[in-house]
Amino acid sequence: MNKNYTKPVYVLGVDGGGTSTVARLADGGGRILGAGRAGASNAKAVGWDAASRALAESISAAFADAGVERASVAAACLGLAGFDRPEDRRILDQWNQENHWSEHLIVRNDGELVIAAGTPSGSGIGVIAGTGSIAVGILRDDSGRVVKRTRAGGWGHVFGDEGSAYGVAIAALRLTARRADGRSAIPASGDPLTKRILNALNIDMPSKIIGRVYGGELDRSALAALAPEVVAAVEEGDEEAGREILDRAGRDLGETAAAVAMNLGLCESEHRALRLGGERDEVAASRVPIEGEHRFNNDACINVMSSEQFFRGPIPTALAGGFLLATPRVRRALIGRLVELGITVDPREVPEPVVGAVRIALDAIDKNETILDITR
Repeated sequence: MNKNYTKPVYVLGVDGGGTSTVARLADGGGRILGAGRAGASNAKAVGWDAASRALAESISAAFADAGVERASVAAACLGLAGFDRPEDRRILDQWNQENHWSEHLIVRNDGELVIAAGTPSGSGIGVIAGTGSIAVGILRDDSGRVVKRTRAGGWGHVFGDEGSAYGVAIAALRLTARRADGRSAIPASGDPLTKRILNALNIDMPSKIIGRVYGGELDRSALAALAPEVVAAVEEGDEEAGREILDRAGRDLGETAAAVAMNLGLCESEHRALRLGGERDEVAASRVPIEGEHRFNNDACINVMSSEQFFRGPIPTALAGGFLLATPRVRRALIGRLVELGITVDPREVPEPVVGAVRIALDAIDKNETILDITR
């Protein structure tokens, strides 16, 4: 522990997503003292003003819950969905300086919190599917130093978020529309999907979906909230919806995780990228690299290494996000797709990724780091 602190040492961990923001205040030994919760802090979805209010509210609530007077903490780790690129971090640095939240601010993708909370050494793959979705990967050497960091997915709801609650809800609306048109057959046993979607939207016929969805009353989170209705419809016997929507969601997440494994170099065949893409689009394979990020292309497997070199067995894979953790069928499809691709993982569920943020903050003061960490 850093011996320069003569006052009580506190750290903050924050996990901010498209639905909620949770904060934990801990002491220097890692004991959680207080917890706070607020609304969404995905700035790309709700805007920076709303996101910063949610961050401040959750952090202040954590101090209040702990009975500790609000003050600048030794280190704070913010894991924010969709807000971790260099330009975003500069905004967060300015916000921290103006509000004196922390002496040392660490900004991480929310997927990295999942890895920190759900893997033994902070090394492996993290998959999140809540309102949105993303997969990230980290490899560390024996000293704990990050040697590779990468990501796949996380493109947002307009052209990404495959396998997320939002993606599932949109797929359900599309299937409902196709059934209403006659482009998809209504199951002989009935149509629980359409019934549940209409009930959730408080309408009595499919044609009214247009007004509800495009009327401006339903934001991204409200649409994502339809995902449990899809799961319930499948449980009631709508197997077509199960195959077309839930199984597809899991396979999409599996392919995103597989892309991360390949980006890290944990692959055995130079042809696996072709197997991953198949008849589907090749956007992921042609994605423009982000500065400092290890990427994969279809020509060859870059820096191929066996996962045994780092993990002595299956790749630790931490799974998080309200939708993914609540939907076993999607998790099974995710793991099944990885098995099809020849990637062996050790899946671990992470119900509270914010614990990973606390661990990252503690690690920062243990190493006596003193600068804003903007490492990807």
